[in-house]
Amino acid sequence: MKKDGQALRAVHSDGHSDHIPLHMVDQIVTYSGGSITPDVLGACATAGVGFSSFSQCGRFQFRIVGATTGNVLLRKRQYSLTPLERQYLAEAELRGKIASEANLLHRFGKNHMHIWQGELREPEQNLRALAEQADYPKTDDALRGIEGRAAKIYFESWKHLVLSDDPAFQFSGRTRRPPLDCCNALMSYGYTILTGDFVQALEATGLDPQAGILHGDRPGKPALALDLMEPFRASITDQLVLRLINLKMLRENMFERRADGGVYLNSDGRRVFLREWSQMRRKMVFVSNCGQHVPMGILPHLQAMQLSRWLRGEDNYELIRWE
Repeated sequence: MKKDGQALRAVHSDGHSDHIPLHMVDQIVTYSGGSITPDVLGACATAGVGFSSFSQCGRFQFRIVGATTGNVLLRKRQYSLTPLERQYLAEAELRGKIASEANLLHRFGKNHMHIWQGELREPEQNLRALAEQADYPKTDDALRGIEGRAAKIYFESWKHLVLSDDPAFQFSGRTRRPPLDCCNALMSYGYTILTGDFVQALEATGLDPQAGILHGDRPGKPALALDLMEPFRASITDQLVLRLINLKMLRENMFERRADGGVYLNSDGRRVFLREWSQMRRKMVFVSNCGQHVPMGILPHLQAMQLSRWLRGEDNYELIRWE
């Protein structure tokens, strides 16, 4: 890829090229390890275009960002949160995550009423009860206990959500580092991309994506991005994964098994996933918080802006809701 005036030119292995105006680019994600000129990286940093590089199995490698922006006082405020404020934010994120999981079961059940009545009604009710428990002040350990119980209920329900009769896509439980089957490979891949979207949104807002709330701080870990991502995982990534599987848009030969036993998307699988992910990001949804339709791709930015307004004392902290 190279810079061509105010555009980018992507040259493919077969010799043909794509000419893409820079102002139309929101972010660039590369898995190929192809050649990228310094002019492209500089143009992306200057224009605020996110540039992230991942290994072919979806592991994050690096990202390019421009100069640090935002009010330094905002970041100082972020670092000086009181224990009570951190607890308030952690409860909000966890409550949103569990409610999102319950909503996915409910939406799926509306289209498959016989499954909801027989298999999904009780898990949905149990998840909503756990979401209500997160409303009350809890220690960090108590919140993690609620999160663990909710995850067990949610992922045990996945065997009823996967409608494909292909044995390769049967789900028996959540596995990661490495993902051990096709379903988990898709989840992990989507969560990695979604985390990158939240990192970019937080950096654009002027916040530090490394300084977390519910997730513990660790060098190299985008803890705050992981925190803010939690309520979006089921409604964005998991929803897309189920669509890809149930509509049979992916096949077993679009995955590969590595020496460590991990299962990962190959180049054909990534091409399908990223195509559908890109289409999903462009889908217009109505956001009740701002009373207007927006592309799904800017939802992470809206959530990051909501957090920054709360830190400045301008607004209550609310999770972005859309339909």
